[in-house]
Amino acid sequence: MVHDLYVQPPMVPEFKDCHYYHTVEIPGHGLVEGLWDLRQGVDDYLGHVPLVGRRVLEIGPASGFLTIEMEKRGAEVVAVEVPDDPGWDFVPYSAPFMGSIYGPRREGMRSLKNSFWFTHAAHQSKAKLWYGDVYNLPEALDRFDVAVMGAVLLHCHSPLRIIEQCAKLAETLVITDMLVPQLVGQPVCRLVPNRDNRKWDTWWEFSPDFFIQFLEVLGFATPTVTTHVQYYLGQPYTFFTVVAGSLSPERANEQLTRRLRASEARWAALEASASWRVVQHLQRWRQVVAPAGSRRAGLWRVALRRARIVPAEGESAGQTPPE
Repeated sequence: MVHDLYVQPPMVPEFKDCHYYHTVEIPGHGLVEGLWDLRQGVDDYLGHVPLVGRRVLEIGPASGFLTIEMEKRGAEVVAVEVPDDPGWDFVPYSAPFMGSIYGPRREGMRSLKNSFWFTHAAHQSKAKLWYGDVYNLPEALDRFDVAVMGAVLLHCHSPLRIIEQCAKLAETLVITDMLVPQLVGQPVCRLVPNRDNRKWDTWWEFSPDFFIQFLEVLGFATPTVTTHVQYYLGQPYTFFTVVAGSLSPERANEQLTRRLRASEARWAALEASASWRVVQHLQRWRQVVAPAGSRRAGLWRVALRRARIVPAEGESAGQTPPE
């Protein structure tokens, strides 16, 4: 079932066991300082995409700062996070070197996940969290209006695979990353780790053009780019945000076909379910004991209304009448 995908909120961790990546206001604790402070530039970071009443897929929520900010703006958020094993998308340096990295990093990620759940509880968030493989997002997550990839693709071995996965589920994509002036104007990315720098946690630097070209390959029409300033330990850094929202006719037809197939699959699952078989059995029984037009047929329908199996007069099917 779909709800089985999501992590049930655990017992709220202790604050001392939390590591905050983003600066955030926590009810009852005040301002908690993290490495990055996005508070003055949230809307710039999210590309000024309208979020009221929209379902949002967030890749890599970290401490949950953007999760909460998107909820404040009216979004329903589903976040995706890496499970404890492997704990990170590691650059594969030699085993002797990485052996000293794996354990501390996984502990660091557990502290980060603790901060997400602490923030989630303090803000009474309704956001859902799925631990799993971001390179293979399950269709059971269902459709989204927006997918947000905020400064996460640089940490991933195969960023284009993640964009492709998000594009299958979402109408609008938001990609935010740090601007590298030397790369601007070219559809390129640059490998960060080398033999000497030992950058085991970061794979890439990107140009905005790199994402724009790939989004156009996927069928998005005219992605837009904006730049903005965010703060790391008080120091300003320039970021870019790419928003791809309008679809080419080919991609629109592809998404329509995918939705129709998903609807057919859900209908087939319903027909195979026990509840559907019960309804079918009741209908056959009604034809025997309460033929159409008979007094028993009227009594049968009243009983079904009271059981909320069929709508009452003036109600629409699928709606629950007010108490």
